Amino acid sequence: MSQSEVTINKNNVVNPYWLHIKGFVAGASSGVAKLVVGHPFDTIKVRLQTEGYGGKFGGPFDCLIQTAKKEGLKGLYKGALLPLFGWSFIDSVMLGTVSYVRKLQMKQKGLTDVNDLSLLDHSIAGFFGGMTCSIVANPIEQIKSRLQVQYNWDSSTQRYKGPFDCMKQLYANNGLKGFFFGMSGTLLFRTFCSVYMGAYEYFKRLLSKYNSNIGIPQYMINFIAGGCGATVFWMASFPADTVRARMMSQPDVPKDQLKYKSLRDCISKVYIQEGGIRGFYRGFVPCLLRSFPTNGAAFLSFELVMKYL
Repeated sequence: MSQSEVTINKNNVVNPYWLHIKGFVAGASSGVAKLVVGHPFDTIKVRLQTEGYGGKFGGPFDCLIQTAKKEGLKGLYKGALLPLFGWSFIDSVMLGTVSYVRKLQMKQKGLTDVNDLSLLDHSIAGFFGGMTCSIVANPIEQIKSRLQVQYNWDSSTQRYKGPFDCMKQLYANNGLKGFFFGMSGTLLFRTFCSVYMGAYEYFKRLLSKYNSNIGIPQYMINFIAGGCGATVFWMASFPADTVRARMMSQPDVPKDQLKYKSLRDCISKVYIQEGGIRGFYRGFVPCLLRSFPTNGAAFLSFELVMKYL
């Protein structure tokens, strides 16, 4: 978050509502950057997470090769149409909320510079951002996950013709509540947005502290800090993301026929049937490869828009 966001020129009073709008617009730009850079990695991650060990793929590279060979480049961007708008919306809500909570914290503490907030303050803002965006993230990721686990070479997985057909079937079979299947997993996963924002601010401050001797441009500090923060975030949150993905990608069948009937049931089965903690980290390699460039680009985009808009 740039200092220009919160520093008010005495001769030019900034409309506070415009500052809120900037936060949401910058969040939307972050979502677009994240999708373009990261969606192919995300497809590999979700496929490995939902297949588990002993599934269709021997590992991340085998999944990449099979997907590219049998489905081409569009296979790696499967389910991307909805996230193109959805991730922008999710990041807009999350980072817009983070920006708003930070302003409330600054007002309460009598601060004029966001950099004077503590790392705990940034983590708290990230927590509220994660909880708020869960409401919009769950329906979007519900559709994305279901489309990503459709394989062109396996007719048994072909349930939907596209995102709109998926939405239509989901609503017809379950009503509005169908879009919120796996919400408990989403809420668990999104609590780690506190780690995300806290780690991002930590690395940004660390790099800025030593930057006088290195001379790194500010935009590169934002990029590197975003990538490092995301790496810490995914190391902590990946088990929760695996549970979320497993619950969301299940077919529309009666509850007593579902493989995972609840958050607790999913955690228990993955742990018992797939080798303990190891089972929760299936697909972690492509996720880790994806996290640095994707989130570095996302935070760079966010900071630039906040600075120049």
